[in-house]
Amino acid sequence: KVTMYYLRTQLRTGGAGDDAIQTVGNAYLLRRDAVWVDWENFEKLVTEGRALQARERIDEALRCYEEAQFLYRGDYLEQDVFADCFAEERERLGEVYMELLTRKAECHAQREEYVEAVQVCRKALVHDPCRESFHCQLMQYLVHLGRVDWAIAQYRHCQSVLAREFGVDPMPETHRLYKHILEQQNAEVSTSQTVSLSV
Repeated sequence: KVTMYYLRTQLRTGGAGDDAIQTVGNAYLLRRDAVWVDWENFEKLVTEGRALQARERIDEALRCYEEAQFLYRGDYLEQDVFADCFAEERERLGEVYMELLTRKAECHAQREEYVEAVQVCRKALVHDPCRESFHCQLMQYLVHLGRVDWAIAQYRHCQSVLAREFGVDPMPETHRLYKHILEQQNAEVSTSQTVSLSV
């Protein structure tokens, strides 16, 4: 009785009604429809953002992604003593979070907000430094900002992280992007030298 009183008090403090817990015989049942669960709303917002983005309603999609990102406060039940039994769900929600960041960066890029897109990629790489797709996105956005030198440095950082963590090189598509950026930089240098010679 004392435990149930405490639980009802906590639920009431969190905004749930008295009917959130039902008595069923000698057991108690928490009514899922009577309580707000952050991870459910997190996933709902990401799904809604994805649908809006597919319909090219970028501003609305970004709002959904920002609300979802606010709800994601770290890995699912990471402080729980019995957290290992939630490992699969933690991993799944972590992947949803990474998808959210990918899509949020894409939305900013579609609005030509490359500084914001870069910030999102950097945040993702803090969360998972070996996520090669974010290194690629970041390189592309840096090029859009005119920071080819930073994009090249980002590739080298990616190369270093992957070699240190897994003993592998970047994927062929990442290497092709790097080569393309290098060619672009060489073409710009060559053009600027030609201009200075003709002056």
